[in-house]
Amino acid sequence: RPPREGTDIPHDLWSFISSCWSDTPSHRPTASEVRSFVDKAYRDARRMGVVMSSIPVVQRHNSTDIGSDFLDL
Repeated sequence: RPPREGTDIPHDLWSFISSCWSDTPSHRPTASEVRSFVDKAYRDARRMGVVMSSIPVVQRHNSTDIGSDFLDL
């Protein structure tokens, strides 16, 4: 895992990223938690006027065939 030193990554983002690297799978965030975190970060960035034109718009699709969500980029 890369060190945080020398980066401009905010504490809350680094903390979340670190939780994804937990050695204990049950301590890692679920896909829904990751989605919620990313959605909130995107909303916050837009509210602060951060230009994010290079980030693709994500559309959510529910698949009845296998019962899971798919993302189209």
